Order: sequence, then structure tokens, then C-alpha cells
Amino acid sequence: MAISTARLETSVAGARELDGTDPGALSKDALLDGEAVAAAIMAAAKVVYASFAAEISLRSTGGAIGLARQEGYASAERMIGSRAGVSPAEARRLIEAGLAMLPPEPTPDPGPDPDPEDTPDPSPDDPDEGSGEGSGDGPDDDEDQDEAPLSPVGEALRAGLIGPEAASLIVQTLEGMDDETAMDVEERLVKKAFRLDIPDLRRACQREREEYDHARFLADERRRREARHLLVRQDADGMVTLTGRFDAATALPIVAWLDAQVKDSFQRRRDRELDDNRTAGQVRADALADLAQHGLDCSSMTTGVKTTVVVHVDLEDLRRGAGLVETEHLSTRLSIESLRAMLADAGVIPAVMGGPSVPLDLGRRERLFTRYQKIALARRDGGCAWCGRPPAWCDAHHILDWSKGGRTDLSNGVLLCRSCHVQLHATGWEIVVRDGQVWFIPPPDVDPSREPRLGGSARVSSGDPDLGSGARSGNAPPVSPTASRGVRASTPTRGAPTGLF
Repeated sequence: MAISTARLETSVAGARELDGTDPGALSKDALLDGEAVAAAIMAAAKVVYASFAAEISLRSTGGAIGLARQEGYASAERMIGSRAGVSPAEARRLIEAGLAMLPPEPTPDPGPDPDPEDTPDPSPDDPDEGSGEGSGDGPDDDEDQDEAPLSPVGEALRAGLIGPEAASLIVQTLEGMDDETAMDVEERLVKKAFRLDIPDLRRACQREREEYDHARFLADERRRREARHLLVRQDADGMVTLTGRFDAATALPIVAWLDAQVKDSFQRRRDRELDDNRTAGQVRADALADLAQHGLDCSSMTTGVKTTVVVHVDLEDLRRGAGLVETEHLSTRLSIESLRAMLADAGVIPAVMGGPSVPLDLGRRERLFTRYQKIALARRDGGCAWCGRPPAWCDAHHILDWSKGGRTDLSNGVLLCRSCHVQLHATGWEIVVRDGQVWFIPPPDVDPSREPRLGGSARVSSGDPDLGSGARSGNAPPVSPTASRGVRASTPTRGAPTGLF
């Protein structure tokens, strides 16, 4: 497909006025405008370069006679990385993006075999027969072939709606899927790529792969389990280095316990209960040493800070023994099989949440959210609804303050880490819950149109997003000038989570 430099030329033209500008002397608005221009140039240039990278890769097949070998490089990735000044991994992403912009190869359609007796001889006098202007070999067919539609990834990349790295992630996710599933997944991921950063998009792609091929997920889980290890090295400077890699089931209780120690230490520091200037890393190191000391002498006390490992699993999945389990401390999911092994080792039975014995909406009777409400919010929001930090780092906050009449209900609650809670309120952002989804509405000085932005775990969940064709808004709730930080939704429509351990 022919390269278009129109977007690149437009972006470069807009950058001419930046020549000689000192970013340090710019106002906030001017700085962001200049950054947007530079980002547009970089994105447009990558799209152009991706087309060349793809062609270099195509011409580099064939061993010693490939283009990269001819130029003295071991592979197309090495050649592109060296010439463009990027890593081989980035070169691979550029190649995959460029390949995504190529039109699909036409599938030949032989059609029914013609009956020789019914096939007339071509007449040289008939302009519609033979090799004349109206035949299938003319230039019109070449033009039609050049205009073949691209895949959704290719169209979005070529239009500048997503970047090469996002396109590469989506392409890798689709590998091995059947055509019908790949088409649906591709459309969903392209819509998500409009509004997600690369880490969140990678999580969304991971969710799609896990949902598509459960057998492969189980095999990968077993492989990770076998690969777990912990190394202890005494360094020359007298320090000791611990280096480990753990599968999710092994790491979950470790991470949950360490997170609890860090949160407790920071909370007590804020409450002025103790003068503790340790970093989070130092708190973890001391907590691990306390735990080991406790193991050496069980009569001694550890920090005294306990925690509960919480996972979220659909009750029906638990009953049939197949499915995936969300955890509050890791982005990696577990299989039901691993969960059952953990339960057997720990001797714990899961409790069903949201039943008649556990009230999840307390109205005005209680000011603080209960433990069970926080678990339900963690299921809905996946952690901090704004930045994605683990639930263990977050607190449940009233969207409409309790002092202003806000209810202690799930529809008026949101999980936020302390940093995001302070920043959102200080900068004028509004929070809205609609149909079990959290939306953040920017102030006019950030976005004059005030398009709501989807937050919480819905950003990366598999399945169709609750969005239209727009980059961010789609079916987002409308902005009401009379609803200042108010709640314009009922409680989540899906059932409350199960799985308290």
C-alpha cells in the first residue's frame, strides 16, 4: 500500500513556530500544546517508518540471500534497530505494525466449473471479452486491489488513532485465534486502544488470551509454577541480595502480607502514631526479617499486622471447577484448579458475598464502608479506580461526601489510593457511577468538552466495552451542570462478588 505523509507534513508544519522555544519558559497551556505537536510528529513518523520496516522484514526472508543478511545484519530486527536507533523489541513492534497496514491477500474464488459446451468462444469484436479494457487483467482491477480495505488495526494505525506499539500488542494477541473470534477480539481491542495506555492495553490483551484459550492458560500456569525459585547471594560489600521469581499462587500470600505491613506503617505515620521514616522497600525488608525470626522462634511476635487474602471468583465457575480467578494483590489471574489447591493447603472454605446475611448498602445508618462493601468495591473497581494500584493500597471513599448527605452505598462508593483521592478532589474532577462502572469527568480546564473517562477494572476487562465508536465517551453518562460530584446511577447490575478467604 502506498505511503501517505499527509499527517506527518501537517504535524511538522505545526511545529515550525516552536523553533527556538524554551520549554522552561512556557506557560502550562503552551507547554502542553507544544508537547501535543511533538507527540503528533513522533506518532506520524512511526507510522511512516513502520511501512518501511515491514517491507524490509518481508525482503529479509530466505536466509543468506535476504535483505538484512545482504546488508550485514543477522535479522531484520537488528537492521531496523541499528538504523533507527531502537531496540530489537521496538523494531519487532514496528514490523508488526507495518504488516498490519498491508491489505489482506485476496482469497481466490474458483466458483463452479463451467460447462465447456455452454462457454462461448471469445469474440475479438466484443469489447467485454478477451484481454481488452473490460477484462479482468486491466488496470482497473489493479486499482481495486490497491484499495482493498485494511483490518481494524491497520485502519486505526494508518489514521493515527493508535500507535505502533498498541497495534503490535493487538496483532500478537490475535495469533492462533480462529477467524471469527479474532475479528470480534480485534474490534474490541482497537476500541480499547483509543483510550488506554500501553500497560492497561497489555492487561486487556492478556485478558482476551486467557478467555480464549483456557488450556493454554493452565499449561502456562504449570510452567510458571515449575519455574519458581529464590536465590540468595552474599555481595562483596557485605550486603545480601535475594532474587526470586514466583508463580501467582505462590506470590499471592507473600505480596498480600507485605502490602499490609507497608500500608499499616504509612497509615500510622500519617496518624502520627510513630516517627517512622522508612521507605516502602525498607518496611518490606524488616517485615520479612520479622517473619523469619518468628519462624525460628514461634513464641516471639511478628509485626502484629494481619491481612486476609481476597480473591474474586464467580460462584458458577467455582461449582463447575473451571474458570479464572481475580486477586486483589496481583494483576495475574489464577485458575480454579490453583485456587482449590490453595484452599486445601490453607483449610479455608470460601464464603459467598452479597447474600441476605451481608448488607452491602447501609444508606445513612453507617458512615464508614464495611469490610464486605470494600471487597465488593474491589471486585468492581479492581483497585484504585483511577491509577489501578492494588486494592490493598486503597480506601473506600464516598463520592458525595457523607457530611453532605451521601449514602454509604456501593453506588456512592469508589476505591481510591490516597494520592489519587487527594489529587482528584484538589483538581476539580468529578466521579460518576453508572451501571456498575466508574467514570471520571475532567474539569473544563483539562477538557472543555468534559468527556467522561472510564475508570476501574472495566478499562481492561475482556468482552465488549461499554463504549461507542468515540475514543473515550461512547455510552458514557452525560455531564450534568447540577450534579457536582453526585451519583447518577443505581447499584451495580451484576451480582456481588464471591470468594472471601
